[in-house]
Amino acid sequence: MRTISPKAIIIFALYMGLKLLQTWIYAWAGSMIVAESDNFKNEIYTSGWQALGNKSVRHYIGIMLVQRPIALKACGYIPISINLFTSVRY
Repeated sequence: MRTISPKAIIIFALYMGLKLLQTWIYAWAGSMIVAESDNFKNEIYTSGWQALGNKSVRHYIGIMLVQRPIALKACGYIPISINLFTSVRY
């Protein structure tokens, strides 16, 4: 039977830790993008845009308010977020 050296175990643990950190960074960035997109939409809504005199500006703001929030997606389907990171089973 072949034994595994302590050096190999440490290198493997460091590698796995860095890969988890890399995945967490992408998940955190995806969550922050969605949160800031929602905050932007809320700020537009509370800015008093209804009182603007220009009808076309009110129309464009209305279109902005009904759009989906910006999100990072894996393969165009799965939104990348902290919730996805914590729900993945090892």
